[in-house]
Amino acid sequence: MFSVRWYGALGNDSNNDTEAVNKANLVLAERGKLYFPRGIYRLDGALINNEVVGDGRTTTLKAWDSNTQVVFKVGRHIVSTDTGLRSIENFVVDGSNVAIGLQFNNGGVNDMYAGRWRFRDIVFSQCIRSIDKPTGNSMNIFDGCAFIGSASTDYHYYAQDLPAMHAGLDKFFNCRFFGSRKAAAYINDTEGGGTRFQDCVFEYNYGFTIFIKKGGVKHHVLPVVIDNCWMEGNASGSVNGFPVDINGEIFTTPFDYYFEECNAVKLQNTTMCRIKLVKSAVFADTVSYGYQPGKVVEKDADSLFVEKTKFGWNMTDSGAYLEDKIAYASETGGARFRSTFPAGFTGKNIPGVLFAHKLDTLSGFTHGGAFDMSLQQDGELTNSCIEISNVTASGYITPTAYTPTVGKYIVAAIGMKLISGPQAYMIDNNSSILLAQTSTIGQWEYFYTILKLQGAGTRTLYVDAARNAGSTFRISCLMYVEFNTHQAAVEFVKKNIFPGPLTFQNSIRTVTANYSPVPDDETILVNTNSGNVTISYNTTMNTKIRNIVNIGTSGNQVTVLPSSGTINGSPSAVIADGLSLRLQSNLTDIYSF
Repeated sequence: MFSVRWYGALGNDSNNDTEAVNKANLVLAERGKLYFPRGIYRLDGALINNEVVGDGRTTTLKAWDSNTQVVFKVGRHIVSTDTGLRSIENFVVDGSNVAIGLQFNNGGVNDMYAGRWRFRDIVFSQCIRSIDKPTGNSMNIFDGCAFIGSASTDYHYYAQDLPAMHAGLDKFFNCRFFGSRKAAAYINDTEGGGTRFQDCVFEYNYGFTIFIKKGGVKHHVLPVVIDNCWMEGNASGSVNGFPVDINGEIFTTPFDYYFEECNAVKLQNTTMCRIKLVKSAVFADTVSYGYQPGKVVEKDADSLFVEKTKFGWNMTDSGAYLEDKIAYASETGGARFRSTFPAGFTGKNIPGVLFAHKLDTLSGFTHGGAFDMSLQQDGELTNSCIEISNVTASGYITPTAYTPTVGKYIVAAIGMKLISGPQAYMIDNNSSILLAQTSTIGQWEYFYTILKLQGAGTRTLYVDAARNAGSTFRISCLMYVEFNTHQAAVEFVKKNIFPGPLTFQNSIRTVTANYSPVPDDETILVNTNSGNVTISYNTTMNTKIRNIVNIGTSGNQVTVLPSSGTINGSPSAVIADGLSLRLQSNLTDIYSF
């Protein structure tokens, strides 16, 4: 190792050691490691192209004075044919609340190639940006680094691409991000992707936690991965407040995750918090809801959000233990885990399920808590609905006519519309599982949740005072349907049975015996608990799309017999309990889809 003190650096916290470090960097020319012994080295944009090692917490690279813009820079490896990673490790970077800690910069010569570094065990403290990548570059690894913010820290990691060089492919392992004001990690990357955060901790970053914006016409080549990361106290806006300006764009609401034009993001084995998607696709697997409250998923019509497995320490009590927000592909290639009421939605009660209430009356419920409940007319509904306002203390709304069956999988569904305020939020009080949440004002949305009841008890709609503070919202069409298996419940939701899917069922009929559809029937709910049922379909009646659903739970089946022709080339079709078929006739034969 070559000590910077051999080239005139003093490390005495008062001398400007920039010139000495630059000299050592040039003389060494990658023939060994540049060594910073114990001390405080005042720097003003020192340029380093060699491997570096310090003496741990006793070595500090610190901003020279209040005019310093960058403490030190890393450039391209001097040996341009070397494509391996070089190490910089084991010291503290102190921006003194005025400077960027580390900037990828090659002194103005091919700055976009200032990459391929491995940073280990570095503490970045009091930097306005801990890491600054203004010119693209990629393929860097940060391992065991700590990013500690102050009142002046806007970003811990700031990566901006260039047209000729993307800003992706950086990896963060075992890092801690604490106390940033705008975003812990900001990435504007046109096509690279591949950024990975693994085994990291994000705590009390008051703006966004991870903010990724593609900003170009090309897709990310590799997915962004967030794996086994802990999120706590982020996206609160509690220090500097919101709105916040991120590169000239004003944001009024903080989110833990913000993804724009990101075609593949993988969240796995990590904490699920507040997330916003704009023209993006996110796939969440084995995500935890146990600690961070107030989950929000906000996405536009061009985004896809798919959740697979989820867990949390509050999901194993005597109430419900399983939550399954269903996301499924639609005919137009999009996906939904919540559905928007179509124009003309009537809010009809669907008979034949175990509990169904239009919420067009205040009777049939017990009510506790300090909030107002009133009946309101809504222009989009033909019936009235319940409005909840002035929530000053948490409370509950309990249907008195529904006693769930222990061991069954329950599809719980409810419509919600935010009238004013930051959000509407409702959970199943017996399990603390989220039933419905929206931050979109003036739009009816319909939510599905699958629960499994492990112990006797009622189902209660819980109105949380903290999460609904200052908000007025409406609810409509509460329904519970029970199934023997989880798969049957999933299939029931996927088949668009409740109001709010892609097409609205204007005529819904429930039957318990053999039946022949009439022209107005669009959805036929067949209760087979008393035995098998045959639906005799008049093939030549018309070409209307119909749903035929077996809502039974006793193992009996529905047989569909056409008056002529075939169903998908067969004489008949059989529907097991909990499943359904969507049918359409060409006036000769019937096809399902």
